[in-house]
Amino acid sequence: MTTLKEAIDPTTRPAQTVPNVFRDIIVIYVKASAFAVASFIVLMLTDGSYSVWQVAAFMIAIGTLVPVYVAVDVLVIRGQIAPLRKYFDGVAAGRRDPKAAVEAIICLLNLPWRTVVRILTVHGPGAGMVGGVTIIICNTLLDLNFSTTQSMFLLGFILIFATPAHALFEYFAITRYCEQLLKQIWPQVRGFPPEIAANVRRMGLKPKLISLILFISTMPIVFLSASIIMKLGEMGEFGLAGIDAKVYWSVGSISLVSLLGGLAASLLMGQEVGHHVNQMLSVMNRVERGDLKQELHIVSADEYMQLYRGFNMMIEGLRSEIELLEVTKDVSGEIQLDALLGRLMQSAAMLLDAERASVFLYDKKTDELYSRYAIGLERGDIRFPASAGIAGHVFRSGEALQVDDAYADPRFNRDVDRRTSFRTRNILCIPILTKIGEQIGVTQVINKRDGAFNNRDLQRLTAFTSQVSVVLENAKLFDEVLQVKNYNENILKSASDSIITVESDGTIIKINLAGQNLLAKDVDPVGRNIRELFAQSSDWLFAAVHKVIESGKPDNFTDTEIVTEDDRAVSANIKIDPLFDAEEKIIGALLSIEDLSDEKRLKSSMSRYLSKEVVDQVMSGGLDALGGKDQEVSVLFSDIRSFSSIAEALSATAIVEMLNEYFTSMVDQVFANQGVLDKFIGDAVMAIYGTPFPGPKDAENAVKSAIGMFRELDAMNHARAKAGKPPIKMGVGINSGRAVVGNIGSPKRMEYTVIGDAVNLASRIESLTKHYGAEILISKATLQRIEPKLLVREVDLITVKGKDLPETIYEVMREDGPKRILRHQGGLADFAGGIELYRSRRFADAATLFDAIAKAAPDDTPCKIYLERCSRFMAAPPPDNWDGVWRHEEK
Repeated sequence: MTTLKEAIDPTTRPAQTVPNVFRDIIVIYVKASAFAVASFIVLMLTDGSYSVWQVAAFMIAIGTLVPVYVAVDVLVIRGQIAPLRKYFDGVAAGRRDPKAAVEAIICLLNLPWRTVVRILTVHGPGAGMVGGVTIIICNTLLDLNFSTTQSMFLLGFILIFATPAHALFEYFAITRYCEQLLKQIWPQVRGFPPEIAANVRRMGLKPKLISLILFISTMPIVFLSASIIMKLGEMGEFGLAGIDAKVYWSVGSISLVSLLGGLAASLLMGQEVGHHVNQMLSVMNRVERGDLKQELHIVSADEYMQLYRGFNMMIEGLRSEIELLEVTKDVSGEIQLDALLGRLMQSAAMLLDAERASVFLYDKKTDELYSRYAIGLERGDIRFPASAGIAGHVFRSGEALQVDDAYADPRFNRDVDRRTSFRTRNILCIPILTKIGEQIGVTQVINKRDGAFNNRDLQRLTAFTSQVSVVLENAKLFDEVLQVKNYNENILKSASDSIITVESDGTIIKINLAGQNLLAKDVDPVGRNIRELFAQSSDWLFAAVHKVIESGKPDNFTDTEIVTEDDRAVSANIKIDPLFDAEEKIIGALLSIEDLSDEKRLKSSMSRYLSKEVVDQVMSGGLDALGGKDQEVSVLFSDIRSFSSIAEALSATAIVEMLNEYFTSMVDQVFANQGVLDKFIGDAVMAIYGTPFPGPKDAENAVKSAIGMFRELDAMNHARAKAGKPPIKMGVGINSGRAVVGNIGSPKRMEYTVIGDAVNLASRIESLTKHYGAEILISKATLQRIEPKLLVREVDLITVKGKDLPETIYEVMREDGPKRILRHQGGLADFAGGIELYRSRRFADAATLFDAIAKAAPDDTPCKIYLERCSRFMAAPPPDNWDGVWRHEEK
């Protein structure tokens, strides 16, 4: 089976069987020679003038001399078919040379007449010469006594009968053989190369017919006459009386008249055939030059009548095709749908010789067919159910229909005729199909003026209907493109970013309203060069546009600055993309400019309170993220201990410098851990974690900020000690829970903050750091939200002012903090055990543990607090309903 690749690419096809042209032609040559020799022997034997011994001796003798002229024939044949051998040798080697194919075609087209020329000029004379030599040899050496008459008859037979017979036989055989080879070679050549027309020797049909008729009609007469005369001569030799010159004259004149009659008949027949052929060729030549107004008039009742009729039908079809092409060309410049349909259907009515032509389209909303265009219809819109009448049947079935008698067809809807006062005789109706096979209507022609519609009319209307389908689909596409254009125009107008499209040389093609506002242009800058709209310092933008157009790759510039023609600096994000046409060729560039000026101002303001990461989140999420909502947060409060005492020893300037240095370090730690600076409250800092976007590590980030704040404070105190300044002490309290977050305040002053019990508890916990001598205290809610690898210890179970529910507080133990000794001597485990004994009312045992811890860590305030409580409860035990909760009333 031939593969698709082999069908497309001839070089990949399997090698075809290569014929042995030389062998095949020699076989034909031998067959033709055998035919001529057989005819020669039969005539010699049946003539009666030659003895069997003469015939046998002559054939044996001439047979020994045949190779002489056959060798010449073979050499000539080999030379004549040289181009064929060259072509097929290339095919056998897998080469396909178009030039060699053209030469092979020329050789095959010329080979039949060259064969005739070879036989008449080489083979025939050669055979005659060999025959004459053979007669001499037979008479001289074998004493066969060939008479002069016999010799002349033999030589005449060879030259006048055998040679033409051989030529005819070989001509027709070679013609059929060449036809087979030409069918094999022609596919390798495109079209009809001019070299073929220039190098082919044409043998007309008329000479062929004359030669054939002459051979058939005159040759028998010639040989019959010659035979009679020879017989008469022999009779005269034998002394028969009554044979005189009148007999010879009578035979000769009858033969001559018969010969001339045959010649005249041949000429007349050739003339008749040539006349018809030449007439067809003349008309075809005019058609080839583009004149399709040609017609062959039928003047005989034979095969030429069929040929002329077929030719006329072909020309009529060509005229229809040309007219259809002309209509297609005419409507290609029309964009109005009704005008397009009108021109198509008018041409259809004219070509089909119909009284009316119409287009009915389908209305999906009403399930009706309505007349979009109709020739010869004075009334306006005609509507009828989509299944009614001939048109409805064609629309529903999707098949063309030809009706010769409309009123005899039960499907015909007579109502339309009644409404239009028209009489429909015959109808040709075709469905209109889209490219995907959807039926959208029908075309219909009515009342052919001359008879009924036929298959050719069906083909023509089908062609016009396909054009109608294309017109309707193009109109639909045009409407869709127009809608998309309007849609895109509206998008450009409403886009907040500046959109500018430029050609490859920088000329502006399109700019939206935002772009004009960015450039502060009241006049549309379309047509100007983009370089003219910006200051010289922004020439890099034009270079970037040129680079994108040259490379075809987009480019981006984030948070960059461009300067407009009026020297306004604009911060913007710029994206440059290449513009492509339908053939994917770059025709320009599209610039999208996002103005960041307002955003940068807002971002700068927000950066004073939010970390860079949080600011970026807010800016990407929109200001809606700052609206009021109830969410999970972690709140951190830090406060400088004994700030009043420190401030009393410093001037106002020194206080401000100290606070600025302190706040800078503390706020950096807040921002470093995705916190939000809520506010400064005197010397206190309030920070929030989890706003405006909550996360799973908000509580952990708050604790990390606290640890980092103490690390920064240690470094600050180390520097203050070198400068002879007193150290700064601080306490941090952290709580986690739900709170209300948002912009809170009056229209004149808004503040982004949090409010709720979770905030108040964080503030109370921070205030307890001084009471418990702790650096960082956190609530149980915060502890539950951090990783267990952080080292903490439970400090107390308390209630604070304003809350009735007890709250467990924990101290975060820094690795490098002042209480690190508790970690290495088992103090934390003993402290936890002491609390458990304390809440079990085993105050003496608890006191023993706390006393041991206090000796190891004498500065541990919680141990001292529990020792004092144990002593009090041992002296005056608490009531039976004591729950172990310590109540703090101070803020």
